[in-house]
Formats: sequence, C-alpha cells, structure tokens
Amino acid sequence: MGWSSNDIYYFGSIKKHMEQYSWENEGAKTTLLDYAIVNRKTVYGAMETTYKQTGTRRVWALVILFTFSRKEYAWKDLDETCGPGESNCPEKILKLLTPTDSEYANAWRKRCWDHIALSKFEMREGLVLRKKGQPAIILDSKVNNNKQYWWGHREDSSRNFNVTKRWLTLHGYTTDELLFDTLL
Repeated sequence: MGWSSNDIYYFGSIKKHMEQYSWENEGAKTTLLDYAIVNRKTVYGAMETTYKQTGTRRVWALVILFTFSRKEYAWKDLDETCGPGESNCPEKILKLLTPTDSEYANAWRKRCWDHIALSKFEMREGLVLRKKGQPAIILDSKVNNNKQYWWGHREDSSRNFNVTKRWLTLHGYTTDELLFDTLL
C-alpha cells in the first residue's frame, strides 16, 4: 500500500527493474508480456498468470509509479483491481488484457479507453477544443522555417500560447464530438 525505495546507486534502468515482475510458484506462473513507460514516471505492464492446476490463463494490468531524486528512487506497484488513479495506459497494453469480473479493474480500463478516445483528433486551424468546466481553446497555426507551430487562445482571453497535441491531451482537452461521445 505504501512506496518502496532504494538508493539510486542500485537503479540500473526501468528495463532492469521490470525483470523482477516475472515469477513462478507451486500454483501459478506469472510473466511480464509487455510494458510501456508513460511520461517517465509511470509504467504500465501486461502480466500473464497461468494457473498450473487448471491451465487457465489471465492477463491483467500492472501499474508502477516511479519518483526519482538525486539520492534515491521510489516505486509503488499496483494491479488494476486497486483502481489506480493513473489512467494513461497505452492501447497496446489494454489490447492484451483478458476480460475480468473486477468492478475496479473494469472502471480503470474504461477510464483508460476514454483517455485514448479523447486523444483521437487531428490538429487543424479553427478547431475548438473543450475541457469540462473550462473555457474552450481555439487553435491557429503559424509556419516558421518550414515547421508548423500551433497556437491557442482561450475564448475568454486574447492571449495566445504555444500548444501541442500532447499537452492538450494530457490536460483533458478534446473536440466537442469526442467529449460528447465519452459522456454518453
């Protein structure tokens, strides 16, 4: 339930850290199928557990939160049945998961799929992006040295600021159509 930590000297890489998440005992074998690092602080993994007695297979999600300082690193690992707050799991991991009866896991998976759906828009001039309860951002573009830059301004302000699709998605902005679809 808490965080584990260690001296930064012992941290080799996230790849090396992930090696410890495969194990076997008398009843089951658990293997890390794939993982993805998001924003350098969260790792999403697809874990396969095969039960030896019945031969049944279950693939579930593992979420590991990381924090680093100069002297130590800390991590907290959760499975999807804990209903993690982090819900930016990539599509490639979600597609590997098998169905579950867990209410928390299903709610977490839905939040992840909603996040993916909200990010499926194309940047274009005049596009209006909204976030529930926030003023809309209207996009405009400028070309400088043959590179296109996107600028936005809030509908309640004339101030322009540089935006990227990644920033808009991370902060929950999307088009009216996609926002409406996820609210249904």
